[in-house]
Amino acid sequence: MCAIVDTNVANTTIGGASTEAGRKFLHHVSNGSLKLVIGGGKLRTELKGCSFQFQRWLSNAIQTGLILNKEDEIVDKAETKLKKAGKCSSDDEHLVALAQVTGARLVFTNDRNLQDDCKNLLSPSGKIYTTNDGRTAFSRDKHTLLSTTTCRSMLKSIRFTEKQS
Repeated sequence: MCAIVDTNVANTTIGGASTEAGRKFLHHVSNGSLKLVIGGGKLRTELKGCSFQFQRWLSNAIQTGLILNKEDEIVDKAETKLKKAGKCSSDDEHLVALAQVTGARLVFTNDRNLQDDCKNLLSPSGKIYTTNDGRTAFSRDKHTLLSTTTCRSMLKSIRFTEKQS
């Protein structure tokens, strides 16, 4: 199972600003039942702005193989194509591009425009894990999302690197 975390919710997964839903998302990554996918220059830059606790967790997760690193160049190229096409309603073409090139279909975000982009531009449609509208508790729906979300079967054939930016 593969997922992408938007930086607008990263700090809800760990530390003082965490929520139950955020902690459970991170728990599923930490126990290996959900792989977090990262890649692309813009996402790596954004992740550097997250809390110290999240950055420390991310660094450890990369070192222990809980995170799949996609080559930045591939994600950046797909992002450029999306920008030229002008189909995204959000300013998160880099996250849509990451989902397209890796097959990750679960996106944890509170950005409504990104949620629409994932539903409209990903095939099969992206699934949204969110804490919008006070949905910070860990519900049955959230559990189902974390337990049943998969990547394309070709994900195993995609070459990942250990590159850390």
